[in-house]
Amino acid sequence: FPVTISEKWNIWKDTIYQTQNIEIEEGYLFYAFQYQISFAHYLTQTLPLLVDFLQHASRTTKLLIPSHTQTTLQKELLSLLQIPQERIEILLPNQLYKIKQFYKRKMYDAPPTPFTPDHVWILQEVRKGLHFTVKPNERRVYIKRDGGSNPAANNSESGVLRQIKNEFELIHMLQTEFDFEVIMLG
Repeated sequence: FPVTISEKWNIWKDTIYQTQNIEIEEGYLFYAFQYQISFAHYLTQTLPLLVDFLQHASRTTKLLIPSHTQTTLQKELLSLLQIPQERIEILLPNQLYKIKQFYKRKMYDAPPTPFTPDHVWILQEVRKGLHFTVKPNERRVYIKRDGGSNPAANNSESGVLRQIKNEFELIHMLQTEFDFEVIMLG
């Protein structure tokens, strides 16, 4: 199996050597690969990654966020969790970063696996930031799975992968018989 180095290597090499290295003493990577693309996965698999950062990282540790993963939802959640801008480093494309002490948290499984204390703690912290108290059975909500997308709102797969064939009938029943509120993300 032959490997070919692109003729553009010299251009890339020159770009790499001319790029300024950005040095960071301590960095904690806030990135969960494919789990950042839908709201439920974001809350259950990406957001809990902040537990170690918030509970154990020193005040000088930067939260490293790849620029292509930034969304409005992420910015608002980081604000609610009171993570100051000076502790956040947005990793830009085509930049070289030298990180002396690098941290990465474990991956979380998708529900229906049991929630961990990390899940509970981080969601409680978000609720505190919202000044939100839970009142059971006060509001019934159905999130519409229409297949629409709005990456800025972090709902790029709303209903695309798990469509409900009779969603229109389901929504009608939930609204008329069970007093559900229907919400469309984004």
